[in-house]
Amino acid sequence: MSKNILLVDDNDELRDLAEIVFEKEGLDYRTCGSGCDALELMEEREYDVLVTDYRMPEMDGEELIGEIRSRDSRTHTVLYSTDDSMAETAEVLGVPFKHKTGGLEVYRDIVEMLKGTNELALKEVPAEQYI
Repeated sequence: MSKNILLVDDNDELRDLAEIVFEKEGLDYRTCGSGCDALELMEEREYDVLVTDYRMPEMDGEELIGEIRSRDSRTHTVLYSTDDSMAETAEVLGVPFKHKTGGLEVYRDIVEMLKGTNELALKEVPAEQYI
């Protein structure tokens, strides 16, 4: 698996858990705590996959996904949240949704998804659909 991943979450502890899993799996990854920071990182480098929390200060996950798509990015996105109602938002956006449980399991599921062995598949949605 040679995909690089950017995880965006304003919760420091959950980012630390993600880093443990991603490091163990040998992923090429970065993490950051806000949508604004994610956009800055994406100016420096293109990422294959963006995993973003929905509820964050300054810019929520939906706004971040919209901004990335408006830049004609080819980055696949995954929305994750502790709020299961965000699954509907993810469906409208055409992206996979993962329920954030607060443990390592959600990050292991994301790795499995990247490997193509999870029930979720990364969806390729044309950026112009959301502009």
